[in-house]
Amino acid sequence: MTRASYALSAAAVAVLVGLSPSVALAQTVPTAQPAQPAPPRIRLPLGAPADPAAYPSAPAPATAAPAAPSAPGVELHGFVAGWFTPWAEASPSQARDAFRLRFAVLRVDAQLARNLTVLGRLGLMVPDSPLLDFHATWTPHDAVGVSVGQFRLPIGASATTLAPQLVMLDRPGYVYSMTKIAFRDVGVMVHSSPRGIAGGLLHYWLAATNGAGRLGVGSSRAPGPVEDYLYAARVLLDVGRLFMSAPQDRLALGASWVHSHDPAINTGNVTTDRNLAVNTIGRTLAPIGSERNTQLVGADLTFAHAGIWAQGEMLYLTTSAVGSGVSREALGASVELAYTLPVRPFDLANVQLAVRGERFDPNLSAGGDEQLVGSLGVNVIPAPAWRASLFGTVTRFHAATGEERSAGELTARLAAAF
Repeated sequence: MTRASYALSAAAVAVLVGLSPSVALAQTVPTAQPAQPAPPRIRLPLGAPADPAAYPSAPAPATAAPAAPSAPGVELHGFVAGWFTPWAEASPSQARDAFRLRFAVLRVDAQLARNLTVLGRLGLMVPDSPLLDFHATWTPHDAVGVSVGQFRLPIGASATTLAPQLVMLDRPGYVYSMTKIAFRDVGVMVHSSPRGIAGGLLHYWLAATNGAGRLGVGSSRAPGPVEDYLYAARVLLDVGRLFMSAPQDRLALGASWVHSHDPAINTGNVTTDRNLAVNTIGRTLAPIGSERNTQLVGADLTFAHAGIWAQGEMLYLTTSAVGSGVSREALGASVELAYTLPVRPFDLANVQLAVRGERFDPNLSAGGDEQLVGSLGVNVIPAPAWRASLFGTVTRFHAATGEERSAGELTARLAAAF
Protein backbone atom coordinates (compact mmCIF):
# COMPACT_ATOMS: atom_id res chain seq x y z
CA MET A 1 0.00 0.00 0.00
CA THR A 2 1.44 3.39 -0.98
CA ARG A 3 1.67 6.26 1.44
CA ALA A 4 -1.03 8.15 -0.46
CA SER A 5 -3.50 5.25 -0.40
CA TYR A 6 -2.74 4.61 3.28
CA ALA A 7 -3.50 8.27 4.10
CA LEU A 8 -6.82 8.04 2.23
CA SER A 9 -7.79 4.88 4.15
CA ALA A 10 -6.87 6.47 7.47
CA ALA A 11 -8.95 9.54 6.67
CA ALA A 12 -11.96 7.34 5.87
CA VAL A 13 -11.63 5.49 9.16
CA ALA A 14 -11.58 8.82 11.02
CA VAL A 15 -15.15 9.62 9.93
CA LEU A 16 -16.73 7.18 12.35
CA VAL A 17 -13.89 6.51 14.76
CA GLY A 18 -13.17 9.89 16.38
CA LEU A 19 -14.59 9.61 19.89
CA SER A 20 -16.92 6.80 18.84
CA PRO A 21 -15.93 3.22 19.62
CA SER A 22 -16.58 2.15 16.03
CA VAL A 23 -12.95 1.11 15.68
CA ALA A 24 -12.00 -0.75 12.52
CA LEU A 25 -9.63 -3.72 12.57
CA ALA A 26 -6.02 -2.95 13.40
CA GLN A 27 -3.75 -2.03 10.53
CA THR A 28 0.00 -2.10 10.27
CA VAL A 29 1.39 1.43 10.48
CA PRO A 30 3.99 2.16 7.79
CA THR A 31 7.47 3.16 8.82
CA ALA A 32 7.58 6.89 9.48
CA GLN A 33 9.06 8.87 6.59
CA PRO A 34 10.02 12.56 6.46
CA ALA A 35 7.06 14.47 5.06
CA GLN A 36 7.32 16.31 1.77
CA PRO A 37 5.70 19.73 1.30
CA ALA A 38 2.09 19.28 0.24
CA PRO A 39 1.07 20.87 -3.07
CA PRO A 40 -1.92 23.22 -3.29
CA ARG A 41 -5.10 21.17 -3.34
CA ILE A 42 -8.77 21.16 -4.22
CA ARG A 43 -10.15 17.74 -3.34
CA LEU A 44 -13.04 15.75 -1.88
CA PRO A 45 -11.48 13.68 0.93
CA LEU A 46 -13.27 11.22 3.19
CA GLY A 47 -13.68 12.46 6.73
CA ALA A 48 -13.30 15.88 8.26
CA PRO A 49 -10.92 17.40 10.79
CA ALA A 50 -12.41 18.66 14.05
CA ASP A 51 -13.55 22.28 14.13
CA PRO A 52 -12.13 24.43 16.96
CA ALA A 53 -14.87 23.72 19.52
CA ALA A 54 -15.43 20.06 18.62
CA TYR A 55 -14.68 17.29 21.11
CA PRO A 56 -11.07 16.44 20.14
CA SER A 57 -10.28 13.17 18.42
CA ALA A 58 -7.72 10.81 19.87
CA PRO A 59 -4.13 11.85 19.06
CA ALA A 60 -2.28 10.15 16.23
CA PRO A 61 0.01 7.21 17.09
CA ALA A 62 3.57 8.16 17.92
CA THR A 63 4.79 5.91 15.06
CA ALA A 64 2.74 7.74 12.44
CA ALA A 65 4.57 9.72 9.78
CA PRO A 66 5.01 13.44 10.51
CA ALA A 67 2.35 15.65 8.96
CA ALA A 68 3.29 17.40 5.76
CA PRO A 69 3.57 21.19 5.86
CA SER A 70 0.17 22.72 5.15
CA ALA A 71 -0.44 24.21 1.74
CA PRO A 72 -3.29 26.47 0.57
CA GLY A 73 -6.31 24.51 -0.57
CA VAL A 74 -10.02 23.79 -0.25
CA GLU A 75 -11.69 20.60 0.96
CA LEU A 76 -15.34 19.56 0.81
CA HIS A 77 -16.96 17.24 3.36
CA GLY A 78 -20.52 16.04 3.90
CA PHE A 79 -22.63 13.95 6.24
CA VAL A 80 -26.20 12.70 5.79
CA ALA A 81 -28.31 10.70 8.24
CA GLY A 82 -31.97 9.72 7.87
CA TRP A 83 -34.34 8.11 10.37
CA PHE A 84 -37.22 5.83 9.44
CA THR A 85 -39.72 5.09 12.22
CA PRO A 86 -41.79 1.97 11.45
CA TRP A 87 -43.46 2.09 14.89
CA ALA A 88 -44.05 4.86 17.42
CA GLU A 89 -46.30 5.51 20.36
CA ALA A 90 -46.64 9.27 20.09
CA SER A 91 -45.15 11.53 22.73
CA PRO A 92 -47.72 13.63 24.61
CA SER A 93 -45.88 16.75 23.45
CA GLN A 94 -44.49 15.97 20.01
CA ALA A 95 -45.64 13.93 17.02
CA ARG A 96 -43.12 11.82 15.14
CA ASP A 97 -42.78 11.73 11.37
CA ALA A 98 -42.31 8.38 9.65
CA PHE A 99 -39.14 9.71 8.01
CA ARG A 100 -36.82 12.41 9.33
CA LEU A 101 -33.74 13.90 7.76
CA ARG A 102 -31.79 14.00 11.01
CA PHE A 103 -28.54 15.38 9.60
CA ALA A 104 -27.70 16.88 6.22
CA VAL A 105 -24.47 18.82 6.55
CA LEU A 106 -22.17 20.25 3.90
CA ARG A 107 -18.83 21.62 5.03
CA VAL A 108 -16.05 23.56 3.30
CA ASP A 109 -12.56 23.92 4.80
CA ALA A 110 -10.23 26.51 3.30
CA GLN A 111 -6.54 26.54 4.24
CA LEU A 112 -5.39 30.10 3.51
CA ALA A 113 -1.96 29.83 5.12
CA ARG A 114 -0.03 27.45 7.36
CA ASN A 115 -1.85 28.56 10.53
CA LEU A 116 -4.92 30.27 9.06
CA THR A 117 -8.13 28.45 8.09
CA VAL A 118 -11.72 29.34 7.27
CA LEU A 119 -14.59 26.95 7.98
CA GLY A 120 -18.09 27.10 6.50
CA ARG A 121 -20.82 24.61 7.31
CA LEU A 122 -24.44 24.41 6.12
CA GLY A 123 -27.08 22.33 7.91
CA LEU A 124 -30.05 21.68 5.66
CA MET A 125 -31.99 20.09 8.57
CA VAL A 126 -31.86 23.29 10.67
CA PRO A 127 -34.92 25.60 10.59
CA ASP A 128 -34.69 29.17 9.29
CA SER A 129 -31.11 29.87 8.17
CA PRO A 130 -29.05 26.80 7.16
CA LEU A 131 -25.78 28.54 8.13
CA LEU A 132 -24.13 26.66 11.00
CA ASP A 133 -20.52 27.81 10.92
CA PHE A 134 -18.63 30.59 9.24
CA HIS A 135 -15.45 31.63 10.98
CA ALA A 136 -11.72 32.13 10.57
CA THR A 137 -9.21 30.44 12.87
CA TRP A 138 -5.59 31.42 13.45
CA THR A 139 -3.50 28.86 15.37
CA PRO A 140 0.11 29.99 15.81
CA HIS A 141 0.78 27.33 18.47
CA ASP A 142 -0.83 24.18 19.91
CA ALA A 143 -1.39 26.11 23.14
CA VAL A 144 -3.33 29.00 21.60
CA GLY A 145 -5.67 29.68 18.70
CA VAL A 146 -8.25 32.37 17.95
CA SER A 147 -11.55 31.89 16.09
CA VAL A 148 -13.74 34.81 14.98
CA GLY A 149 -17.22 34.51 13.46
CA GLN A 150 -20.10 32.10 13.95
CA PHE A 151 -19.02 28.87 15.63
CA ARG A 152 -20.05 25.99 17.89
CA LEU A 153 -20.13 26.93 21.58
CA PRO A 154 -17.91 24.86 23.91
CA ILE A 155 -20.71 23.31 25.97
CA GLY A 156 -20.35 19.78 27.35
CA ALA A 157 -19.39 16.55 25.61
CA SER A 158 -22.53 15.72 23.61
CA ALA A 159 -23.03 19.19 22.14
CA THR A 160 -19.41 19.38 20.97
CA THR A 161 -19.25 15.87 19.48
CA LEU A 162 -19.46 16.00 15.68
CA ALA A 163 -22.50 14.28 14.15
CA PRO A 164 -20.59 11.40 12.45
CA GLN A 165 -19.03 10.51 15.81
CA LEU A 166 -22.31 10.26 17.76
CA VAL A 167 -22.82 6.63 18.76
CA MET A 168 -26.62 6.82 18.43
CA LEU A 169 -26.63 9.50 15.71
CA ASP A 170 -28.30 11.76 18.25
CA ARG A 171 -27.74 13.46 21.60
CA PRO A 172 -29.64 13.15 24.89
CA GLY A 173 -32.84 15.19 24.81
CA TYR A 174 -31.98 17.40 27.78
CA VAL A 175 -28.86 18.66 25.96
CA TYR A 176 -31.11 20.34 23.39
CA SER A 177 -33.60 21.69 25.97
CA MET A 178 -30.96 23.26 28.22
CA THR A 179 -28.74 24.86 25.57
CA LYS A 180 -29.75 26.61 22.31
CA ILE A 181 -30.63 25.54 18.80
CA ALA A 182 -27.62 24.28 16.83
CA PHE A 183 -25.31 25.22 19.78
CA ARG A 184 -24.02 28.20 17.76
CA ASP A 185 -23.35 31.88 18.39
CA VAL A 186 -21.36 34.78 16.97
CA GLY A 187 -18.24 36.18 18.61
CA VAL A 188 -14.62 35.35 19.40
CA MET A 189 -13.08 32.26 20.98
CA VAL A 190 -9.57 31.58 22.31
CA HIS A 191 -8.68 27.89 22.46
CA SER A 192 -6.01 25.23 22.22
CA SER A 193 -5.42 23.54 18.87
CA PRO A 194 -7.29 20.29 18.04
CA ARG A 195 -4.06 18.47 18.96
CA GLY A 196 -4.20 19.94 22.45
CA ILE A 197 -1.38 20.72 24.87
CA ALA A 198 1.24 18.22 26.09
CA GLY A 199 0.40 15.56 23.52
CA GLY A 200 -3.37 15.89 23.91
CA LEU A 201 -3.40 15.89 27.71
CA LEU A 202 -5.12 19.27 28.02
CA HIS A 203 -7.64 21.17 25.88
CA TYR A 204 -9.39 24.46 26.67
CA TRP A 205 -11.89 26.90 25.12
CA LEU A 206 -12.88 30.47 26.17
CA ALA A 207 -15.63 32.21 24.20
CA ALA A 208 -17.34 35.61 24.29
CA THR A 209 -20.36 35.92 21.99
CA ASN A 210 -23.38 38.06 21.20
CA GLY A 211 -25.79 35.61 22.86
CA ALA A 212 -28.55 35.96 20.25
CA GLY A 213 -27.70 32.80 18.30
CA ARG A 214 -26.90 32.37 14.63
CA LEU A 215 -26.70 35.22 12.15
CA GLY A 216 -30.07 36.33 10.82
CA VAL A 217 -32.08 33.99 13.07
CA GLY A 218 -32.28 35.29 16.63
CA SER A 219 -33.58 38.67 17.73
CA SER A 220 -31.18 41.50 16.88
CA ARG A 221 -29.08 42.97 19.69
CA ALA A 222 -27.24 46.26 19.66
CA PRO A 223 -23.74 46.33 21.17
CA GLY A 224 -23.92 46.88 24.91
CA PRO A 225 -21.86 46.62 28.10
CA VAL A 226 -19.62 43.57 28.47
CA GLU A 227 -21.88 42.01 31.11
CA ASP A 228 -24.70 41.70 28.54
CA TYR A 229 -22.91 39.11 26.39
CA LEU A 230 -22.68 35.33 26.55
CA TYR A 231 -19.49 33.86 28.01
CA ALA A 232 -18.55 30.19 27.83
CA ALA A 233 -15.57 28.21 29.07
CA ARG A 234 -14.63 24.56 28.83
CA VAL A 235 -11.62 22.49 29.87
CA LEU A 236 -10.88 18.86 29.00
CA LEU A 237 -8.20 16.80 30.74
CA ASP A 238 -7.42 13.49 29.00
CA VAL A 239 -5.51 11.75 31.80
CA GLY A 240 -5.53 8.56 29.74
CA ARG A 241 -2.63 10.05 27.74
CA LEU A 242 -0.45 9.44 30.81
CA PHE A 243 -0.87 5.67 31.03
CA MET A 244 -3.00 4.32 28.15
CA SER A 245 -1.00 3.35 25.07
CA ALA A 246 -3.46 2.53 22.26
CA PRO A 247 -4.29 5.51 19.97
CA GLN A 248 -8.04 5.30 20.62
CA ASP A 249 -7.77 4.71 24.39
CA ARG A 250 -9.16 7.57 26.43
CA LEU A 251 -9.97 8.63 29.98
CA ALA A 252 -11.06 12.26 29.74
CA LEU A 253 -12.70 14.57 32.26
CA GLY A 254 -14.46 17.72 31.08
CA ALA A 255 -16.07 20.72 32.76
CA SER A 256 -18.12 23.53 31.16
CA TRP A 257 -19.58 26.87 32.27
CA VAL A 258 -21.86 29.33 30.46
CA HIS A 259 -23.23 32.70 31.55
CA SER A 260 -25.75 34.62 29.45
CA HIS A 261 -27.60 37.88 30.04
CA ASP A 262 -30.64 38.03 27.74
CA PRO A 263 -33.26 40.74 27.12
CA ALA A 264 -36.98 40.09 27.43
CA ILE A 265 -38.75 38.46 24.48
CA ASN A 266 -42.25 39.86 24.16
CA THR A 267 -43.55 40.31 20.63
CA GLY A 268 -47.19 39.89 21.60
CA ASN A 269 -47.32 36.48 19.90
CA VAL A 270 -46.61 33.45 22.09
CA THR A 271 -45.51 31.26 19.17
CA THR A 272 -43.09 33.90 17.89
CA ASP A 273 -41.67 34.38 21.38
CA ARG A 274 -41.01 30.67 21.78
CA ASN A 275 -39.40 30.46 18.33
CA LEU A 276 -37.04 33.32 19.23
CA ALA A 277 -36.25 31.80 22.63
CA VAL A 278 -34.65 28.69 21.11
CA ASN A 279 -31.70 30.91 20.13
CA THR A 280 -30.88 31.69 23.79
CA ILE A 281 -29.41 29.48 26.52
CA GLY A 282 -32.15 27.59 28.34
CA ARG A 283 -34.68 28.13 25.56
CA THR A 284 -38.20 28.18 27.08
CA LEU A 285 -36.97 26.86 30.43
CA ALA A 286 -35.98 30.47 31.14
CA PRO A 287 -38.50 33.26 31.96
CA ILE A 288 -38.32 34.62 28.41
CA GLY A 289 -40.84 37.42 29.03
CA SER A 290 -38.34 39.17 31.33
CA GLU A 291 -34.74 40.33 31.21
CA ARG A 292 -32.81 37.44 32.72
CA ASN A 293 -29.50 35.94 33.75
CA THR A 294 -28.85 32.28 32.99
CA GLN A 295 -26.02 30.05 34.17
CA LEU A 296 -25.25 26.59 32.81
CA VAL A 297 -22.59 24.30 34.29
CA GLY A 298 -21.69 20.80 33.21
CA ALA A 299 -19.34 17.90 33.82
CA ASP A 300 -18.55 14.85 31.69
CA LEU A 301 -16.38 11.74 31.78
CA THR A 302 -15.40 9.64 28.74
CA PHE A 303 -13.67 6.25 28.74
CA ALA A 304 -12.54 4.17 25.74
CA HIS A 305 -10.50 0.97 25.73
CA ALA A 306 -10.49 -2.36 23.87
CA GLY A 307 -13.75 -1.74 22.01
CA ILE A 308 -15.54 -0.45 25.13
CA TRP A 309 -16.74 3.15 25.16
CA ALA A 310 -18.59 4.91 27.98
CA GLN A 311 -19.64 8.49 28.58
CA GLY A 312 -21.45 10.16 31.45
CA GLU A 313 -22.62 13.76 31.38
CA MET A 314 -24.50 16.18 33.63
CA LEU A 315 -25.87 19.69 32.98
CA TYR A 316 -27.30 22.03 35.61
CA LEU A 317 -29.13 25.23 34.65
CA THR A 318 -30.25 28.12 36.81
CA THR A 319 -32.07 31.13 35.42
CA SER A 320 -33.68 34.15 37.06
CA ALA A 321 -35.56 37.24 35.91
CA VAL A 322 -33.91 40.56 36.70
CA GLY A 323 -35.80 42.56 39.32
CA SER A 324 -38.26 39.81 40.27
CA GLY A 325 -38.36 36.56 42.15
CA VAL A 326 -39.08 34.43 39.07
CA SER A 327 -36.43 31.73 38.73
CA ARG A 328 -35.95 28.13 37.73
CA GLU A 329 -33.44 25.32 38.12
CA ALA A 330 -33.17 22.34 35.78
CA LEU A 331 -31.01 19.23 35.80
CA GLY A 332 -30.17 16.69 33.10
CA ALA A 333 -27.92 13.64 33.24
CA SER A 334 -27.11 10.65 31.05
CA VAL A 335 -24.94 7.56 30.84
CA GLU A 336 -24.11 5.98 27.47
CA LEU A 337 -22.30 2.69 26.88
CA ALA A 338 -21.18 0.94 23.69
CA TYR A 339 -19.20 -2.15 22.79
CA THR A 340 -17.73 -3.01 19.40
CA LEU A 341 -17.51 -6.75 18.79
CA PRO A 342 -13.90 -7.93 18.37
CA VAL A 343 -14.73 -9.80 15.14
CA ARG A 344 -16.62 -8.89 11.98
CA PRO A 345 -19.57 -11.34 11.58
CA PHE A 346 -19.15 -13.21 8.28
CA ASP A 347 -16.39 -10.67 7.59
CA LEU A 348 -19.05 -8.22 6.39
CA ALA A 349 -19.22 -5.39 8.92
CA ASN A 350 -18.21 -4.11 12.32
CA VAL A 351 -21.02 -4.48 14.84
CA GLN A 352 -21.47 -2.19 17.82
CA LEU A 353 -24.01 -2.55 20.64
CA ALA A 354 -25.13 0.61 22.42
CA VAL A 355 -27.37 1.61 25.32
CA ARG A 356 -28.19 4.98 26.92
CA GLY A 357 -30.18 6.11 29.93
CA GLU A 358 -31.06 9.73 30.64
CA ARG A 359 -33.01 11.73 33.20
CA PHE A 360 -34.26 15.28 32.79
CA ASP A 361 -35.98 17.41 35.42
CA PRO A 362 -37.02 20.72 33.80
CA ASN A 363 -38.02 22.35 37.11
CA LEU A 364 -36.36 21.11 40.28
CA SER A 365 -38.61 23.15 42.56
CA ALA A 366 -41.83 21.75 41.05
CA GLY A 367 -41.06 18.10 41.74
CA GLY A 368 -42.53 15.09 39.98
CA ASP A 369 -42.21 16.43 36.42
CA GLU A 370 -39.09 14.59 35.31
CA GLN A 371 -38.58 12.56 32.14
CA LEU A 372 -36.82 9.20 32.04
CA VAL A 373 -35.52 7.93 28.69
CA GLY A 374 -33.93 4.61 27.79
CA SER A 375 -32.46 3.66 24.39
CA LEU A 376 -31.02 0.37 23.18
CA GLY A 377 -29.77 -0.65 19.77
CA VAL A 378 -27.07 -1.76 17.37
CA ASN A 379 -24.81 -0.11 14.77
CA VAL A 380 -23.72 -2.09 11.71
CA ILE A 381 -20.75 -0.53 9.92
CA PRO A 382 -19.97 -2.24 6.59
CA ALA A 383 -17.50 0.50 5.60
CA PRO A 384 -15.93 3.38 7.51
CA ALA A 385 -18.12 5.98 5.80
CA TRP A 386 -21.40 4.03 6.08
CA ARG A 387 -23.56 3.05 9.03
CA ALA A 388 -26.93 1.32 9.47
CA SER A 389 -28.54 1.31 12.91
CA LEU A 390 -31.65 0.08 14.69
CA PHE A 391 -32.65 1.65 18.00
CA GLY A 392 -35.62 1.40 20.34
CA THR A 393 -36.42 4.24 22.73
CA VAL A 394 -38.88 4.38 25.63
CA THR A 395 -39.74 7.63 27.44
CA ARG A 396 -41.57 7.94 30.74
CA PHE A 397 -43.15 11.31 31.57
CA HIS A 398 -43.99 12.24 35.16
CA ALA A 399 -46.29 15.20 35.88
CA ALA A 400 -46.54 17.22 39.09
CA THR A 401 -50.21 16.17 39.28
CA GLY A 402 -49.11 12.55 39.66
CA GLU A 403 -50.11 11.59 36.12
CA GLU A 404 -47.66 9.39 34.21
CA ARG A 405 -47.40 8.84 30.46
CA SER A 406 -45.20 6.75 28.23
CA ALA A 407 -43.97 7.08 24.67
CA GLY A 408 -41.81 4.85 22.54
CA GLU A 409 -40.44 4.40 19.07
CA LEU A 410 -38.40 2.06 16.94
CA THR A 411 -36.10 3.77 14.44
CA ALA A 412 -33.89 2.57 11.63
CA ARG A 413 -31.04 5.02 11.08
CA LEU A 414 -28.85 5.25 8.00
CA ALA A 415 -25.80 7.49 7.73
CA ALA A 416 -23.13 8.22 5.15
CA ALA A 417 -20.15 10.56 5.08
CA PHE A 418 -17.91 11.85 2.32
